[in-house]
Amino acid sequence: MSGKLESDSALKSALNVATASSAASKGAQDWFARLGAFFSEVKAGIPSKLNEPQFLLRLWDDNPVSATGNGTVKMAPALSYAGFREWFAEQVTTPLPAGDVEAETALIQLYDKLSKRLKALCGRTPV
Repeated sequence: MSGKLESDSALKSALNVATASSAASKGAQDWFARLGAFFSEVKAGIPSKLNEPQFLLRLWDDNPVSATGNGTVKMAPALSYAGFREWFAEQVTTPLPAGDVEAETALIQLYDKLSKRLKALCGRTPV
């Protein structure tokens, strides 16, 4: 490889080389397995478990998608409140509009409503 990224194919080739070793590592393979199991767990739990605090706690605070860092929002106040859980379950099971623009608008509105509710219940808003 020449090091010049003057085309899409050159960039793709460079990315493949750069990620091949890290994606094949034991740590990455273990994470892929945990992530796949988590996605299966979430899929199996929707919508039946969306009103269960433990399931929601797993979604927010105990998932393998990303690591939580300093300054995270404590979700327990929201997740222990039945009114929030019922609202959240209704929101996330409502189908998105078919159009891309409409779906994006609906997701932005959900984010805004969720942010307001979490700030009121938890004292902070996750970012």
